[in-house]
Amino acid sequence: MKDNAVWIWKEKEQLPGKQMVLFCRLFELAAVPQKYFIGVSADTRYILYVNGEIAGRGPCKSTADKKYYESYDIAPLVREGENVIYARVSYQPSSVFDSQRFLTGSTSMLSSDRAGFILWEEDMVCGIDTDSRWQCAADAGYNYVLSTYGRYAGDVESVDLRKKPNGFMLDARAGEQWHSAAEISDTAFTTIYGELNNWVLAPSPIKPLYEENRRFKSVMRGPDILRALNNGSEFIVEPNSEICAELDFGEYTTAYPKLRISGGRDSLIELVYAECYILGEEKGILLKKFRDDCENGFLIGDSDRFTAADGEQLIEPYFFRSFRFIKLIIKTKSEPLVLKDICAGVTGYPVCIQGSFESDLSQEEQCFKIGIHTLECCMHETYEDCPYYEQMQYVFDTMLQMLFTFQVCGDKALAKKALYDFMATQRPDGLITSTSPTRKPQLIPGFALFFIMAVRYYYLYTADGELLKDALPVIERILRFFEKKLCRETGLLRDVGAWEFVDWVPAWQENKGSCMSRGEN
Repeated sequence: MKDNAVWIWKEKEQLPGKQMVLFCRLFELAAVPQKYFIGVSADTRYILYVNGEIAGRGPCKSTADKKYYESYDIAPLVREGENVIYARVSYQPSSVFDSQRFLTGSTSMLSSDRAGFILWEEDMVCGIDTDSRWQCAADAGYNYVLSTYGRYAGDVESVDLRKKPNGFMLDARAGEQWHSAAEISDTAFTTIYGELNNWVLAPSPIKPLYEENRRFKSVMRGPDILRALNNGSEFIVEPNSEICAELDFGEYTTAYPKLRISGGRDSLIELVYAECYILGEEKGILLKKFRDDCENGFLIGDSDRFTAADGEQLIEPYFFRSFRFIKLIIKTKSEPLVLKDICAGVTGYPVCIQGSFESDLSQEEQCFKIGIHTLECCMHETYEDCPYYEQMQYVFDTMLQMLFTFQVCGDKALAKKALYDFMATQRPDGLITSTSPTRKPQLIPGFALFFIMAVRYYYLYTADGELLKDALPVIERILRFFEKKLCRETGLLRDVGAWEFVDWVPAWQENKGSCMSRGEN
């Protein structure tokens, strides 16, 4: 039960910096229950496994006033006799100063000043609620690396599989790296004096993201590793050699790349993620034309790096990646590496497309299909402006994405969550931040007006009067902010402040998207 569980971590005192920690608990089942629901949350992210299978990822992104948890039915994953449940938990510290320098991970993924993990049974089955009976170990092989291109989206990874704690994903009794977890906090909403808990738990308001393994379409350059793998064979990289294969997924996607390998100890595996082939760079701007022009272009992007250990291994980043192309580089040492499979675990918000579009012009129908795919790639735990570079939920972008969502499917949960995300950011002066959730609060005053439009559209399509009641006081304070900025002589706004962004048109580039220079009214 939730009241019986406690938040746990590797040590009682908080250590500085980012951390990847593994948690594990063994338990016995006399018989497999029909239903076995558990609740899970963490600060900052978790991946939960039951008997080697992924049960879920989370928690859902939230604003600072709450911490979401997910509920899972793990009955299909357990078995009679001994079972093992474990989690990989990533903590990215909370620091306003460090977030300005991109040192705290994803900008849209909030954390507190304390790392933690919690799990509970919703009905008592085996008593596996988190406490000091759980075992834990630091993942010494995992390193966070500052991204080059997508710093708002978060870090890339350097993983040394040779340093994984013994017994991980097998049995926490193996290896001296494992020890009892420290109990750090209970789940009470407040103390007896009304002081709020560090983590105010709330159920996730959206459905879990889907994850579906799909194949790459072709090899653009390099050895055709897909010919062997797609036919059920293996591809062997000989000792002391190097291969570079540029893989085309066939379309833009958000996914967890997955490589199954065997052997190849000390080999270096690098995955470079690219939206398209680049023709060059000019004043820091990547020059793009035809996305698949491999004859004239080259692939450039952020990358994850892995060092292989022994035996059967799964190469997979902790966070999903955005790409159409992947440049796979493998450099072996003294042992051959056997590449057994490669695929992409495509992930996103589960959208059921019901709307359709017909036109006498095939180009317009193609545009509709592109719009649907763009929407799907920009819907995860929030709406997103761009999944590769930022993964930020902007209120203007969200208003448009909501409208498209209402046109093509009947789901309103993500839109509702988005509006509450923005309401939670209202400042004393009445403005809301332009993005939410965010570690780096940003003000684009004009975007607050698009929030008002978003609420109007939401109500027209859903008739959700309860949200409207909550939004009206927020809207009133936004309008009051702009009322104070009106010039009595002209009736126009002046000195609105912050970033008076309008659009990225060429004529306004020097003003960073504003039609006025700094200091103009």
